[in-house]
Amino acid sequence: RESRGAPEDYREWWRRQLEQSPIEGSGSGIVIREDGYILTNTHVVKGADKITVRFKDGRRYPTTIRGIDPQSEVAVVKIEAKSLVTAKIGDSSKTRVGEFAIAIGAPFELDYSATFGHISALGRSEIFSQAEMIDQNFFQTDASINPGNSGGPLINIEGEVIGINTIIRGIGTGVGFAIPSNFAMKVAEQLIEKGRYVRSWIGLEVTDFGEFPKMSDFTGGVSDGV
Repeated sequence: RESRGAPEDYREWWRRQLEQSPIEGSGSGIVIREDGYILTNTHVVKGADKITVRFKDGRRYPTTIRGIDPQSEVAVVKIEAKSLVTAKIGDSSKTRVGEFAIAIGAPFELDYSATFGHISALGRSEIFSQAEMIDQNFFQTDASINPGNSGGPLINIEGEVIGINTIIRGIGTGVGFAIPSNFAMKVAEQLIEKGRYVRSWIGLEVTDFGEFPKMSDFTGGVSDGV
């Protein structure tokens, strides 16, 4: 945008520079199997030419994508390693609003940062605007999440992973969203076994009747329900 009005040869040179310069990104992940399977977000790894996993002790591993599922934002990558320490996965269905929550990741490349907060809400949907993102049932948390936290764990006070940090609503706002661990693991297991997640579709959406008061004109005065 800043090159508008510049000579065409300059703009062409700038385009070539952008095309030739590699773009690097970073994110977080969770070891879910001791033989090298790591859970993260789709947007952390999708489209990457090269992925490297780095552990806290400095070990680095070349990485392959086992499977991605853009509709849920869940991805699994694989490294060639054995006897890895795995995360303790909790039962996210037991999570309640007001519980303590701790986000761990690498915000702004500050490795192994832990931020503390609460579960602010359950069942948040329509957070992503992309049409392909259909599975949205996020935990909302005020534990600080920033770029680099994506794919990292949201844990409870017992150290159990209850969510996968995925997206924020503005930096520093205290409004972040995590995929519940039960669903993330369900997707991950299929990605590991099949390389893709298979879902059914019945073409039916349930909506609170109260959001469409004019519908009562067609229902004989009924004003409550779905």
